[in-house]
Order: sequence, then C-alpha cells, then structure tokens
Amino acid sequence: FIIVCQQTALDFSRLCRKQHLGATQGHLLLALGNSGRTAAKELRRHLCLDAPTFSRAVSRLADADLVTRITCASKREIAIALTPQARLRRALAEETTEMLEALLGDGLRSPVGIRTIAALRASLEERL
Repeated sequence: FIIVCQQTALDFSRLCRKQHLGATQGHLLLALGNSGRTAAKELRRHLCLDAPTFSRAVSRLADADLVTRITCASKREIAIALTPQARLRRALAEETTEMLEALLGDGLRSPVGIRTIAALRASLEERL
C-alpha cells in the first residue's frame, strides 16, 4: 500500500511538472476543477494550507492566468475560479483522475479511497 501511495504521489508530481506547476498549485487546480468557483477561505481549509502558502499558490496561478480572484459581496471575502485558460489545462485533472480510478476502481469515493488520497497527498508533500 505504501509503495503504491508513493508511486502515485510521484506520478502526480510528474504530471504537475509536465504542466509547469508545483504540487500545491496542482492540488488547487484539481479542487477548483471538481468544485468550480469556491470561496478562498473554504478552499484553503479544504486543502489544509496555511494562509501564506495558499496566497502564494493562488498568486502564481493568477499570474499564469489559470485562476481569477472574484470579490464577493462583503468585499472582505474572495472566491477563486478557473479561467478559460485553465480549462484548457484540465489534462492534469483528467490524467490524475484516470490514474486514481485505475488504482482504486469503484472505491475512489469510498472511505478507504478518501484515506488513500489523503495518504497520497501527505506522501507527495514529504517528497517535495
């Protein structure tokens, strides 16, 4: 199990590099690809990122024209959304999903699958 997790983490890292992205940026794009426009606070909490790391990743993605910041009604809150350019780069999300489906099959969204994905993320973070 650990070897499979490490291999998948390495594969994800390779996919990110292929798209000229860091792993955190890849995770952000995957999350936005799955959920669409999302409040920044919610997205940061979902990805378990500290504020400075999240802010740097969003800034780099915005500079690359992959995400846009949208001011919400309260003006103190922002939402993050994929740009049309990012939609062209959905290859990262699609390849990762295919890789995980091949690994986990129908269990992708099961409790075991969710724990596996969390373990993969932790393994990836250790390696980067």
